Amino acid sequence: MNLSAELEIPPRSAPTIVLRGDPMTALRPLSQLPNVLATPAQPGRPFRRRAIRAVATGVDASADAALTCRGLKSRLRRELLPSQRLCEWLPHLKHVIFVVAEPTHLRETAVLGIADRFAEYAHAHLERVCGAYVTVTVLLVADCAQPGLLAERIDQRASLGPLDPYLALPWRDVAEQPIQLSAAAAYC
Repeated sequence: MNLSAELEIPPRSAPTIVLRGDPMTALRPLSQLPNVLATPAQPGRPFRRRAIRAVATGVDASADAALTCRGLKSRLRRELLPSQRLCEWLPHLKHVIFVVAEPTHLRETAVLGIADRFAEYAHAHLERVCGAYVTVTVLLVADCAQPGLLAERIDQRASLGPLDPYLALPWRDVAEQPIQLSAAAAYC
């Protein structure tokens, strides 16, 4: 490992968001942004670990008609370990964002409750294991008709410092206002 390369100031075009997880139509515009590093990494696309501020994970559970609430909880928990590893590897990571296309056959209130409890658990887990304050955001986007706006909201979330410890929001709240304003309304 070249230590001097790690200490260099990252170029202005260096990615600040890592995009991983399931490929989703709602996340396609996000993957096209210049500050987003979609995994697996493209050859010739340099990045600096110290420049990465956020990890966005796509979780596409919408196609599974047999998925139960318990199955959704398990699916979300399985995505926590890769996020934990990235948290340990990326020293300046401040945001972990889960973008979930939830199954439409489950009640929204039940899914929102699962997402909120998962966000709280994930925040506490990452803080305990990684020793860092990381904001966990879960966005429920099954009914997202504006992937460009979703990409803008995630980019805004990643660019600002963490304020709230965890947050779960349905798409309609994200579409109406930036995530930070929803967070401020939820925790104030």
